[in-house]
Parts: sequence; structure tokens; C-alpha cells
Amino acid sequence: PADALAYLADFTSAATWDPGVIEARRLDDGPVAVGARFLIVSRANGRDVPLEYEIVGKKVTAKNVITVDQFTFGEQVNSPEATHLPVGLAIAILKELDQARSDAEARVGSKQ
Repeated sequence: PADALAYLADFTSAATWDPGVIEARRLDDGPVAVGARFLIVSRANGRDVPLEYEIVGKKVTAKNVITVDQFTFGEQVNSPEATHLPVGLAIAILKELDQARSDAEARVGSKQ
């Protein structure tokens, strides 16, 4: 059991036991212990998704950013469980904010 735990705690072995992992490596040096950091790259829907992990105490924390660049809604569903929130409005606002951020980054980048 101790060998199995050590094997799984070292995320560099993830590609051998997780078929979605295409790359697994340490982001630091030293023994696998509290503070050890790993990069796992998984393939999802034809895209490579980088995932960072860190051992914190007896837990592994993850810092991941997943970007959705294409989002479509299906047919409206008449159901008492369907949301009645203004989801379309929220998506439109997020798109506007993202465009404003991109524009601001482009302006800053052009001044360099």
C-alpha cells in the first residue's frame, strides 16, 4: 500500500494510469512532499489542457484555467426544472467584458 500511495502521489506517473494525460512533469525539484508542484497536460475535445497541481498538507490543490471559446444553446425546454435566469444576457455581458479585456491588452502591447 505504501508503494502504491507513493506512486500515485508522484503525478509524473499520471500518464501511465490516466489515458487522457499526454504529459506529466514536475515544476520543481526535490522529493515528492508538501510544496511539490506538477504540470499535467490532458487532451479534452481535441485540445491540450494544462493543469497545475500542488501538494498542500495532506491535500492536492489544483490551479486550472479552462477557456470556453464556443458556446451554443440548444432548444428551449419547457420544464419546471429549467432555469429562468437571464443566461443569454450573462453570456453577452461576459463576451463584452472579454472583448474589452482583449482590446485593453492590445493597446498596452502596442505601446511597447
